[in-house]
Amino acid sequence: MKQYLTNLFVNGFFASFIVPTFIRNYFLFLYSLGGAVFHKPIIVGNRTWIGANVILLPGAIVGDGCVIAAGSVVKGILEKDYLYAGNPAIPIKKLD
Repeated sequence: MKQYLTNLFVNGFFASFIVPTFIRNYFLFLYSLGGAVFHKPIIVGNRTWIGANVILLPGAIVGDGCVIAAGSVVKGILEKDYLYAGNPAIPIKKLD
């Protein structure tokens, strides 16, 4: 299988990947539809704990002092000083 060195714009940074032809062609197709594939920044506040296998979707904003449980999927804005869990992540408990 032929592979290419591909440059992608990921979360505000250019990254180089070696990818198979079909994946490269897929990203080139998405890029042709309207620009960068991943273009929204992810912002994580101070004193935040992020558990294992958490997925932060593009555009997620995590407030200061949050705890995100393992395996959660974060999208949108998370308020500060809360425990979040689930898919999508929802507030479980206010932290003091």
